Amino acid sequence: MVFDRESSLCLLPLMLHLVGLISQTQIIHYELPNDAETFVHRSGRTGRAGKEGTAILMFTSSQRRTVRSLERDAGCKFEFVSPPTVEEVLESSAEQVVATLRGVHPESVEFFTPTAQKLIEEQGTNALAAALAHLSGFSQPPSSRSLISHEQGWATLQLTRDPTYSRGFLSARSATGFLSDVYPAAADEVGKIHLIADERGAVFDLPEEIAKELLNKQIPPGNIIAK
Repeated sequence: MVFDRESSLCLLPLMLHLVGLISQTQIIHYELPNDAETFVHRSGRTGRAGKEGTAILMFTSSQRRTVRSLERDAGCKFEFVSPPTVEEVLESSAEQVVATLRGVHPESVEFFTPTAQKLIEEQGTNALAAALAHLSGFSQPPSSRSLISHEQGWATLQLTRDPTYSRGFLSARSATGFLSDVYPAAADEVGKIHLIADERGAVFDLPEEIAKELLNKQIPPGNIIAK
């Protein structure tokens, strides 16, 4: 079907109107709505004709207070979740690829079976794993992303201390001092540091390679560093 320019311009508002009448299963607010009324109106598209859906609101750490106000004004109970980890993204991607593979016609599979058998004999399950990685778009290892600033190439680690051994980390300086004792390079490259509410630990950012090195270091008893 072909439309000239005028037909296309007339068709667009009609299509948008029809989309608005169709109940959606998910609504993603990429930016914060201006007010609670706008949020409820947009999210309500998931509940038309008695149906249920999910409204997802994306925000930065600096907007958390605004989101809390929106939650109160809208009379809703929000479920706060962290961004997916790299491992969760990879797992989801693999599941989608597997679902797609189930739709390949058997006659098409027959053409590739001899090559597949040869690869399995040579590489075992690594052959299938490599195929899944490539089809998922991860031919190269994915770089990590900070859970604090969301910057790519950074890893967020958590440092906790058993109170029976010594006092907790009362400041970012004391946490940095601990890192300096364990691995000076980590103390030199550490990014943002946030203390945990009970002051027994802290979360902090490090460049990905430095973080890997730190995780392999010997940690004094009573302390745990984990990703």
